[in-house]
Amino acid sequence: MNNKSSDRNATGNILSEKLEIPAWLLTVIVIALILAAVLKITIPVLLLIAIALVLILIGFLSGRKSLPPGKVIKLSDSPGYEITLSNVPENVTPRLLKIDNDKELRDYEKDGTKEIVFIAGNLVFSDANGDTLVTSFNSPVRLTFSYTAEAEQRFIDYRNTLVERGVVASKDEVKLIPIYLYTHTYEDKERPELHIWKPFQNFLVDEANRTMTIEFLFWGDQQVGGGTRP
Repeated sequence: MNNKSSDRNATGNILSEKLEIPAWLLTVIVIALILAAVLKITIPVLLLIAIALVLILIGFLSGRKSLPPGKVIKLSDSPGYEITLSNVPENVTPRLLKIDNDKELRDYEKDGTKEIVFIAGNLVFSDANGDTLVTSFNSPVRLTFSYTAEAEQRFIDYRNTLVERGVVASKDEVKLIPIYLYTHTYEDKERPELHIWKPFQNFLVDEANRTMTIEFLFWGDQQVGGGTRP
């Protein structure tokens, strides 16, 4: 296995939105303010506040619609696990590599997650020819993957076990989170590659629809899936 993963995977924040105000609207406002100054027209403070609020609202709504503007691609490697990608650049092709040893992956070290509930796939991005990996993007790529009812039940069973053993006081303390496999190759070829499962930092989990969503600017050749905290 040769997963050269960047440790900067989730740099976009899907919990915040970018404010974008249309250029034409800003131009109209600037012209109006200049005319008001030339004609010595006094603009009431309340009107200025109202205009500011309208600008904030327009910017917020524009920012929400700004992602995803790129193409949408759906991939599926395992039954029930579907990966949907949006805002993928036109010259970039995502694909899923075959997972040879599921058990070996689950046995890797974990940092920030306690249990591997499922592995959705090994996702890579390459150029148009498929020869070179693409590991960074100019704007965030959004990835949403679905998981199965069986995976959901494994999570529920694990959570119930922690409660029964007194490891946690409440089921609410156990969270299902998206994870990725970080791999590092040392310059010293005698040292084995380092493999660690880590949680994404910015994500949304929709348990009702059994989906997880992340955004990222950097990506390597890596596995993604679902794990638990703790």
